[in-house]
Amino acid sequence: MYHQFKELADVDITKGPMEVGPTCHYMMGGIRVDAETAESTLPGLFAAGEAAAGLHGSNRLGGNSLSDLLVFGRRAGLAAAQHAKRSSAPSIDNAQIERAEKGIARPVFQLRRGKPLLPFIVTCKKSCQNLVGIFARTRI
Repeated sequence: MYHQFKELADVDITKGPMEVGPTCHYMMGGIRVDAETAESTLPGLFAAGEAAAGLHGSNRLGGNSLSDLLVFGRRAGLAAAQHAKRSSAPSIDNAQIERAEKGIARPVFQLRRGKPLLPFIVTCKKSCQNLVGIFARTRI
């Protein structure tokens, strides 16, 4: 912790008080899947392990995710391969991909121009918190 605070924020936590607060550690579940195939209600989306809650429900002991992934990851992989064999390739909107790439790359280009690292990390964390977490009332 000392190294992270000193390196990333130039804060020496041995010299004064340090703010402590809750944060996301990991997320269990969110994607509802078929127990046998790990396919979601969105055709072609398969999930295993912590993304689908797996064996451990809403929480697990550290390190237990490996057994979950080995068993259910294999099931999901086999079912996804079968799905791919019987499905045609989806159409791709290249303009949408280009817009997304530019939005993702913007903070990296700022970093290359010599901007400080901490704002880049904050931007990444905010993006993940806002765009990669659980969406309320969404069922996949």
